[in-house]
Amino acid sequence: MDLEKSEILELEKKINNTIDNFWLKLQSRSERIPYVIYPPLNSIVYEKVCKLLVKKSIIWIGGPTGVGKTTCTKRFQNYGFMVLDSEDRSFNRSYPLPEGLTSVSQKIYNELNCSFVIGAAKGKYMLNPPEYIFPVLILPEKNVYKRRFKKCRKSSEIPMKRYQEDLEISNTNKDILVLHQPIEESIDTTIYRICDLIINSEKFKKN
Repeated sequence: MDLEKSEILELEKKINNTIDNFWLKLQSRSERIPYVIYPPLNSIVYEKVCKLLVKKSIIWIGGPTGVGKTTCTKRFQNYGFMVLDSEDRSFNRSYPLPEGLTSVSQKIYNELNCSFVIGAAKGKYMLNPPEYIFPVLILPEKNVYKRRFKKCRKSSEIPMKRYQEDLEISNTNKDILVLHQPIEESIDTTIYRICDLIINSEKFKKN
């Protein structure tokens, strides 16, 4: 379900208004907690995430270079998902893409009783996903993507060819859920919207 810019801004405001730094301060002062989650988990986002955790959902997250796939994957881990990054060199040595993405997902599905998110790299790797997979393509508007890429990458050359490939996939492949981003948004807003996209999909409703 696509949101208008005003709806995204309203969601951002709602999520930001529920941030409670009490738990962050409490964690940071402790001498016995090895890992402090930052930013703190958000109750509104967690309510959405729980619906996927309960169903042991397996999610692929794809999109152009620098779109935020790894950031999303890490944030899903904060909220309780197991995660992998298919762009990691060790992953690619053992399970070359795109076949490795499907084979590892099959192993997760057969052997693990938990929810999983895999940063799935290029959109074309997510074509023809297994029935149990929720493939999500993150696709900002062109100007939003250019600003985001320049902010997170040292290279001044923006990979617009790959952006165009993913844009074409989003327009022609109905198996892939597309998260359109008309404006910049916080990571928790993105996680909320990904969950909402999946929950409202026909595949999720059938499970």
